[in-house]
Amino acid sequence: MKVIVAGFSKTGTKTMQAALKELGYNVYDYMENFEFLEKEWKQICTVGGSTDLFRKMYENIDAVTDLPGCIFWDEILKAFPEAKVVLTMRENEDVWYKSFKRQMTENVAWKHKIRIMFSYTAYRFYLYSSRLCQFSFGTEFGKVNETLSKMYYRRHNANVMQSFTMLPYRMHQRTNYWCLILKMVGTHCVNFLISLSLGPLFHTKIRKLA
Repeated sequence: MKVIVAGFSKTGTKTMQAALKELGYNVYDYMENFEFLEKEWKQICTVGGSTDLFRKMYENIDAVTDLPGCIFWDEILKAFPEAKVVLTMRENEDVWYKSFKRQMTENVAWKHKIRIMFSYTAYRFYLYSSRLCQFSFGTEFGKVNETLSKMYYRRHNANVMQSFTMLPYRMHQRTNYWCLILKMVGTHCVNFLISLSLGPLFHTKIRKLA
C-alpha cells in the first residue's frame, strides 16, 4: 500500500483512481472492495477487524480510494505506516452535499430496485452498500439526512487534517493531476491534463514529500 485516499465519496475520488491507474498503480475503489473483499468488510462492519486483517487485505494493493477505505484510512495506515495519505475535499460542505444527495437519489432508482429483485449479486451489493452508508453517513442506503451527512463529512475531514501537518493545493478546472501525484509518490510524470467541473481542495501529508 503506497497511497491512501482519505477523501469522502463525491470529492474527486474517481479522478484520483483514474490518475493513479494511469501511473500503473493497482487501485481498489468502491467496486473492487466489494468484488474482492466483501467478506472481510462484512466482518469489519459487524465484529471488527485487526491490523493484521487490513494488512492481509491490501498487501498486494498500491492504493485505495473512496468507501470503505476512506473511512478506515487510519486503520489501513496502521497496517502500512509508510503509505501517503491524501485528503480530497469539495469547496464547501454545501457543494459536497448537493453532489452526495444526487448520487444517493440515483442509487434507489427503479432500475436498481429491479436488479435487486432478480440478481443475487445485486442483492449482496445492496447489503454491502447499506452497511457502508450506515457507518459512513449515519443513514440508510438511498436515504439522506442533510444534518447528519454534513456532520459526518465535517468530522471526517477534521479527523484527517488534525492527524498530520497538511500541505494544501487548490485544484482548478484544468489541473495536471498526474504531475501533482508525481510530487507525492515520486514516480515518472505523465503529461495528461484532465478537466474538472468542480475542483476539490487537495491535501497531502507534508512529511512524506521530502
